[in-house]
Amino acid sequence: MKLYRRLMGTSHDAHLTDLDVLVFTEMPDPTELLRRARLRYFGTIHNCKQHAHWGLLQEDTEWVSLLKDDLHWLWTQVGQMSGLGDPSLHFPQWQELIIHHGVYWKKLIRKGIRHACLQRKKEYHAIELHQKIGTLLREAGLVSNLPSQQQSTTHNKEDCHYGCMKCQKHFASFAGESVHMCKAHQIIARERYLFDETHCPCCLREFHTHSKVLAHLRHAHRCRDTLRNRRMLCTPAPGQGSLHDCDLADAHDGALPMIQSQGPLLPEPLPRDWDRHDIAFLEAIYLHLLDQTRDCELDVTMREFISDYPISWTRCKLTLQAFCDQITVEDAAVLNWTKAEIISCMSQLADPKSWPFLHDPSAAPYHESPAGICEWEDWCKNFAVCPPPEWTQWTPPPRTLTKQKILLHAFAGRRRRGDVEWYLNMITHDNPGCVICTVSIDIIIDKIHGDIANPSTRAMWLHHIKQGHVAGFLAGPPCNTWSRVRAVQMKDSKGPRVIRTPDAPWGLNELKLGELFQVTIAPYSWVSPLNACWRSRLLRDQVSWNTRRTAKKTTQSASGVYP
Repeated sequence: MKLYRRLMGTSHDAHLTDLDVLVFTEMPDPTELLRRARLRYFGTIHNCKQHAHWGLLQEDTEWVSLLKDDLHWLWTQVGQMSGLGDPSLHFPQWQELIIHHGVYWKKLIRKGIRHACLQRKKEYHAIELHQKIGTLLREAGLVSNLPSQQQSTTHNKEDCHYGCMKCQKHFASFAGESVHMCKAHQIIARERYLFDETHCPCCLREFHTHSKVLAHLRHAHRCRDTLRNRRMLCTPAPGQGSLHDCDLADAHDGALPMIQSQGPLLPEPLPRDWDRHDIAFLEAIYLHLLDQTRDCELDVTMREFISDYPISWTRCKLTLQAFCDQITVEDAAVLNWTKAEIISCMSQLADPKSWPFLHDPSAAPYHESPAGICEWEDWCKNFAVCPPPEWTQWTPPPRTLTKQKILLHAFAGRRRRGDVEWYLNMITHDNPGCVICTVSIDIIIDKIHGDIANPSTRAMWLHHIKQGHVAGFLAGPPCNTWSRVRAVQMKDSKGPRVIRTPDAPWGLNELKLGELFQVTIAPYSWVSPLNACWRSRLLRDQVSWNTRRTAKKTTQSASGVYP
């Protein structure tokens, strides 16, 4: 994904999601790249014939299951244009193609990848259309919230709890817990005491930044354990996000790889067990118990002490377990409680169920991801079925001061007898006191001023609408892929087929590449008319007119599904 971002030529700090990058570059995602590699390799081993180790491949059940899923994915992408059957039912047909038509097999894989990229682009633009219209409604105060996918990031496993014992805060991950302990209590990661330069002192690898050395030590167990066995105690270097580390990152811009330095290596130290618990906290627990009397309740006093100590739940749990393992009868003899009572209390406090804030649903963090096309469609349907009361109160727009009325008609097509402009001209002729000027906007009439896909053309028409020069706006879906004529079957069956249905208004999944290009253009043409309808304050009238028009006819085509 970083390579794709470089192909875009945008700034390094541009806020782009992986989906934005994939749609802009029209490149396959990592999963599709792996699918392509496996399918090509499947064709290669067929060319090897008897020299291929088919028995060994059959033993790799995981790879075989992935390959079956890849073949089914390829069939969903190119099955319509190739005429191939389901590979789970007609595998000999696929095998014959792979063996005798290797060039066509590679071409089919390329078409599948291209088809998947265009399908992703089609869905992306459909979601973008809904987002723009939803933003217009929210800016006007007609809606308060837009749909989103809200997912909890908490874990259900008993050993996956993270939090701060002093602040009583719950976190979704160990990284969030560590960041809080660093910012709120100045408790940094223990790995930062193992180095003070931009290279690893154990393996002598140069990483150019301190943050990359820290990431290396967190994953390279051998280097981390070796430095701990040497009892390294360095002054912590500036961490990730600091000005010094940012300057180091900007100096090489991520272009320089890790470099292996040369030099003598120190002998391996004797291995020893590293204490995962907090020794200072363990000693503080014992001293606290030593100062308490028998009159105090052990559970209450220990709970208050832990809640006032700046420590994370991860370290607290390990320390309480270590305290139970290390305490002896002699240690408990000077305390006011027996060893069994102390171990029972510590074991109970080491259980995450004893701390309600680790299970508080209101404190659990949630992650909001952009809503998909299904969420947006459900959101629109809910407003269509149960509109807010203020939506049903229509206030007519103020009349213009002049007699000339200008009506914009988007996607008008060629001038013909019986079109909207023809009828309006008749009305003007019958009413001499009023002049209705109809402006037909279509690329077939004017390639410059009729091209709504051009940003400058859209800006020009919206400017005139905002200035009050337009009294009305009329638009419907452009013919292209929305026309009802596609549902009419010709005798020779050579006409264009239906590629949109009421169940798939943004296009069917099994489309040819040329049809996918046509389907992808449609969301662009919807944004400007709906935007113009709202700007001219005729949105409700336009929607009601289109709904009545499309409700009288039923067809297999998706024309007018979203009026």
